[in-house]
Parts: sequence; structure tokens; C-alpha cells
Amino acid sequence: MREISKNFNQENVDFVIKLGGSLLKSKTACKKITDILEKNRNKYRFLIFPGGGDIDNYIENYNDEKVSLSRETFHLSTLLSLDQTALLFSNYSDNLSVAANFTELDKLYADNKIPILMPSQLFIALNPFRYTNRVSSDSMSLYCSYLIDAKALIVLKSIDGIYDCNSTLLNTLSYAEFMEIEQKCTDETFPVLLSNIKIETHIINGLTSEALLEILETGATKHGTKIF
Repeated sequence: MREISKNFNQENVDFVIKLGGSLLKSKTACKKITDILEKNRNKYRFLIFPGGGDIDNYIENYNDEKVSLSRETFHLSTLLSLDQTALLFSNYSDNLSVAANFTELDKLYADNKIPILMPSQLFIALNPFRYTNRVSSDSMSLYCSYLIDAKALIVLKSIDGIYDCNSTLLNTLSYAEFMEIEQKCTDETFPVLLSNIKIETHIINGLTSEALLEILETGATKHGTKIF
């Protein structure tokens, strides 16, 4: 797996927070997430990784219905949608600040800010996944977690986590079990990548605050899925 020089010297990031783009639809949820992260920023070091949400969906629909975009144009356009989500979410607090690359993190952490990565330039430069529809921002956030040696990844979605065939929420899964289960919560690359990287991962509902609070307070939650 391709390495990158991180060029920042602080201790490891505690949590990469993958912010599902769909959560932008709920200003209440975004404010609650911001409040929780702000209250815990002296205890943990966070890095927020954005999803594409409706901006990405628009690009996909535009490509399907109106014009056939080249693979490169489509890929670059969807990457830029992640930057748009980062910028929009950064407006929820003065303590949130966008970062275009890893070299900017030191100053933001020193200023007690919570960085939101605008990841397009990083992934354009590294191009770790080429041009494939088997990868979403979920796998990108996982790859980012690997690059910065994050202790854990929290994926905030609009659903509670991973369910079995009987629609029962699975509270814990091993990496191997996650590889075997049929699920549509993440892209198909995510379980394969996670089985190799082996970073503790929580998939929870970002529309409510209980799960995120429990993870930050206890390391686990009964309201989501922990993969470890």
C-alpha cells in the first residue's frame, strides 16, 4: 500500500470522523456533531473526512442523464464534491477549520482547532484507487486513517450500522466476519481494505448523538456497529 510523508510531528490522530454527506441535510445533526467534537477536542485529536452527499449525487445523475463524462472528469468532479462538503460543514463553528493537506494539521492542532480535510488534492496526487465505482468516500476515509496512523475511524451515516439478514443490528464484528457478511452500508472495497489495515472502526448514525457520545466516553456503543 502506497505510503506518504505526513510532514506533521504531533502525536497520532485519535479519531478520523467520516462525515456522511447525507448528514448535511440535517442542520440539527450537524450542529450536534459539532458540539460533541468541540467539547471533546481537548481530550481527543480529531480529523474530519467529508463525504459527497447531494453534490456527488448531482454529478452522478448529470453523468447518467445529460452527458457522458470521461472517466477522468467524473472522478475529479466527485473528488471535488468532498471539498464542498468540508467547506459547508466548516461553517458550523469557528473551531472547525479546513485543511488542504496534512502539512497544515500541526498549526490547526496547536490552535486547538478541529481540522476538516479537503481531500481532493491528496487523492488526485496519490490516486490510490484509480477510477473505479467500487470505492466511495468511506474507503477514502479508511485509507486516510491508515496514512495518518489514526487510532480509530468513526463513520457517521444516516443509518445505525450493519444489519444481518434478519434486520438485526450487529453490535460487534471481527474484521473476518465483516468480510463475509452481505451489506450495503459501505462500498464493496471497504471490508477488504479494513481487513488489511485493521483499524478499529465504528459505523453509527450521525443523525442522533447517543452513539458518538458513548464511543468517546466508553470506546463502544450499543447503538451502532464496532468492527475490530
